[in-house]
Formats: sequence, structure tokens, C-alpha cells
Amino acid sequence: MLNYKKPAFWLVCAAVLVVAAGAISLLLNRSRGEGEEWQPQPEYKDLDELWEALAEAKESDRTEEIAAEDTGDHEKTAQAWMEAWLDMYKELPKDNLAHIAEWAIDSLDIIRVSKPGRPQAFVFASEFSIRPTYPIGQNAFWMPGNTGPSPGRDETWGQMYHEVMLRMEDDGKYHFVEMGTGGVGHSEDMEPFRKP
Repeated sequence: MLNYKKPAFWLVCAAVLVVAAGAISLLLNRSRGEGEEWQPQPEYKDLDELWEALAEAKESDRTEEIAAEDTGDHEKTAQAWMEAWLDMYKELPKDNLAHIAEWAIDSLDIIRVSKPGRPQAFVFASEFSIRPTYPIGQNAFWMPGNTGPSPGRDETWGQMYHEVMLRMEDDGKYHFVEMGTGGVGHSEDMEPFRKP
């Protein structure tokens, strides 16, 4: 205590600036988290209302209408299809159970392609993360059984896995055929293979 010296004026100013910057940053993050899009919707209390909302969400799903241009590369074509598919849900009204506020494709692999002489088709597997407006655990559209922790994201996100089969039609685009969590595309038109 006898050796205590009053800190220099510039040192005090620097400390005040650091503390002020930290406080402003915390306030900005808090206000960003309280914005309309970041606030999860309340859970449905009325079961009839929930079924009506679920029916509306399913009617809004236009998966079968989505097609992707042939890029000459299966992986790029699959990526374009996935982006269009996820954007479909993002463009829905925020009060729709199927609406997602954000999405990210975590991985994408081509797992099957059609045999020579058969219609051009392929199957890809994708892990993707979504952040629905409605919490996954309270939402009968994005089912909790198909989700897990989404790496690097908070509990409002969920990670899902889907396999998707696309087939080229007469318009030269790849159209949706089938989707599931496994075993998609096992038919005489497909020859299983996995990328090295």
C-alpha cells in the first residue's frame, strides 16, 4: 500500500473506453436477440388450432415443384436444389409452422447415380441446420426426432439429415422424385456407389 501510485490519466481513460465498448456490445447483442424474427412463437394451447396450423404448413410445402438446372455436376446441382428447397420455407409467412428464419447446409454427398442407359438420376445425402420460427420441440412440422444439436449454433437451431432423389425430365432440369432419412433410390434404375 505504501508503494501505491496513482495510475496515469491516459490509462484510466483507456480502461473507461474498454468498459464502455463492452457494455455497448452487450446491449446490442441483447436487443438483436429480442427482435421480432429472433423471438420464438408461443406454443399452441388449443389442439384444434395446432392441427389447423399444421395442415396449413403442409399445404404450403411445394417440394414436388422444385427443380434445379443441370450444372453438369451432380454435387452443384444438388446444392442448387437444396438452396431452393430451404428458401421455400424461409419465404413462408412467419406465422406458418413450416417457416424457418435461417438455414445452413452442413454437408452434402452424392451416394447413388443411375445406371448407364437409364434416365439420368442421382441420390444425395445432406445434413443441414435450420432455425424455425416455432421451437422444434413445440412444432409438429419440424419433428424433434429428426433433429440433433446443430454444431456451433444455439438451442434454437436443429440439425437434420435427408436423402433426396432427383431425376432429369424432358425440360432438361432435375426434378424431385423422393425424399427420406435413408434407403432412398433403391431401384433397378440406380446403382449404389459412394464418393471416394
